[in-house]
Amino acid sequence: MKANENIDDILQALERSKTNVYKDQDYLAQDKDVMMQVMELEFDLKPLGGHLGVLMEQFPSAESLEDDEVKTLVDKILDTWAAYNYLADLPEGLPIRIAYKTLLSVWNEEVPRMPTGHFHFDFYELELEKYIL
Repeated sequence: MKANENIDDILQALERSKTNVYKDQDYLAQDKDVMMQVMELEFDLKPLGGHLGVLMEQFPSAESLEDDEVKTLVDKILDTWAAYNYLADLPEGLPIRIAYKTLLSVWNEEVPRMPTGHFHFDFYELELEKYIL
């Protein structure tokens, strides 16, 4: 892997982001207003990067990265998203550089917090199949 200082910084930022996820939701179950609290979180719309605490500007361009660096970043992004209950529906076999750019394309999109359930980013409507070999 090429030594790219931006990679280590963004990987650390994504890992730190996971410490802000609700780890223990038992306290919600003990509260009589649990549904109201969950609804408030779900209607807390803000950019995805705002929920994660990682700004789009922190990510290096795909062109400045080696293939293995792009793969590492894509894996870490998907791992971080999963911790927050965000899932990416990407076509199977999508080249890693296209996947990276696609994941970053929604970074500033306003989304709800998802303390329960999942929020799916459906990338099939973007006609990404043309990139599949």
